[in-house]
Amino acid sequence: MRKLLLGTMALIGLLSAGAAQAADMPVKAAPVAAPPPFSWTGFYIGAHIGAGWGTIESDVLVHDFAFPFSSHNINGFLGGGQAGWNWQVSPWLVIGFEGQFSGADIKGDAPCGVIVNLFSCHTKVDWVASAAGRVGVTYNQTLLYVKGGGAWAETKSSADLLNLGEVTFSANKTRSGWMVGAGIEQALWTNWSAKIEYNFMDFGSDNIAFGLNQCVEVKGGCAVTADVTQKIHLIKFGLNYRFNWAAPAAPVAARY
Repeated sequence: MRKLLLGTMALIGLLSAGAAQAADMPVKAAPVAAPPPFSWTGFYIGAHIGAGWGTIESDVLVHDFAFPFSSHNINGFLGGGQAGWNWQVSPWLVIGFEGQFSGADIKGDAPCGVIVNLFSCHTKVDWVASAAGRVGVTYNQTLLYVKGGGAWAETKSSADLLNLGEVTFSANKTRSGWMVGAGIEQALWTNWSAKIEYNFMDFGSDNIAFGLNQCVEVKGGCAVTADVTQKIHLIKFGLNYRFNWAAPAAPVAARY
């Protein structure tokens, strides 16, 4: 009986020691969920500032004959906003659409005239806008893209005889044309990105009627018609905020 009691106590001691040792062993930590992969997909809005420059060339039409009248440069600053949508169709390919609008102070002056420069010509672009599709490739969180679409610009032009402000021909017109561009965009924080972008806008040649400021009605009116060719280059620095409503959900941690 004594031997049986001693054996039982020894067995209880061994079991207690094993339980204590098991309690002291480290517990395997639960696996941490991996962060979702970065995606450019989503609607975004932003703002930009920049500069523009370009050329204005005009030919005066007299009885269907064109006479070179003016050729001058324009330049200045701009600022505005943009909105668009990106769709990341693969780990390296992004497609999208973007609209931009910029208030502008892009202008220039030059002597002008037919044979003799009796006039001072002035051009000012008040705003520019574009609507374009984008295609880009990604490297980590950097997006390189090209774009193309339609372009618009509000342009004011005038020709002042002897620069005296007495006899002035002027015209205001919203020009339309096409644009191409390229840029690089870098993701910064969770939803923010910064970009630099170049645009070329070509508005072709438009037949524009320039009205005289002091017009005495005569046969045929007081307007002078000119073919005006306009091209603009833009460089923009921008900041975007992306609403990642369509971003992928975080993966669920595996359970063991």
